Amino acid sequence: PGDNTGVGKTLLSSGLVRAATRRANPLASLYLKPVQTGVDTDSDSLFVHNAAAPHATHSLAPHAACTTLVARQPTTTTGPHAVHAKTLFAWQSPISPHVAVEREGRGVADEQLVAAILQDVARFSDTGGGFGLVETAGGVASPVPSGALQCDALIPLGMPALLVGDGKLGGISTTISASESLVSRGHELAALIVFSADRALGNAAAMRAHLGPEKCPLVIEMAAPSVDAMDAEQLRHWLQATDESFDGLLEHLLLHRHRAGQETEQRAQRRGGATPHD
Repeated sequence: PGDNTGVGKTLLSSGLVRAATRRANPLASLYLKPVQTGVDTDSDSLFVHNAAAPHATHSLAPHAACTTLVARQPTTTTGPHAVHAKTLFAWQSPISPHVAVEREGRGVADEQLVAAILQDVARFSDTGGGFGLVETAGGVASPVPSGALQCDALIPLGMPALLVGDGKLGGISTTISASESLVSRGHELAALIVFSADRALGNAAAMRAHLGPEKCPLVIEMAAPSVDAMDAEQLRHWLQATDESFDGLLEHLLLHRHRAGQETEQRAQRRGGATPHD
């Protein structure tokens, strides 16, 4: 999640799935965008697909296919270590999802939202898995289609959070508030990423000092893009310039997942039980 909209969640997702295909032992990647609004001009799953092309495929769940997104479906195909980007639920209006439901209908209950995410993640895991990302919409406490806060509605997922902080003036407060909204609800904070246009503001350092390794084991600061709206060539150059940072972040996340799996297995063994393996 991000501490707000426009802080760089989709840039982060793009960099990570590219890193997965670039490894010496490449990984297939799944990028899910559960909730998307404003699809006439905006689609995060298409953005990630285009950033990862030609190593990418794209699809729409039936709900999202009811929008104009269906007319923009790319036809790119690729090999086994692909990035697959998918949108689950979508609305035309560029507004908060709960308001989009009021205007356009096609509501989605929290249970339906969680079940759809888990179904795609399970299908990905059953086919060999690799690296998966679920990118939320807006900020940590932004409403989901039902109107509930997503930091509450998505608790049943049980997934570690990768928080994108705000590198701008005032971003320290919003990011700390977002992190505490997650941690207080039992979400595990795996890492915090801050895209900074001006590192002299000291946002990342302040966040690192406040959170500490107990709340967040890794805080990474990256250079923010020089322009807010990048064309394809500018995006390509920015992603290439940050390849090394994304490579390191991906390896941290994979190690974090591995250690979490080991701890789960050890707890099961102490209880005299067993744990399933992927």
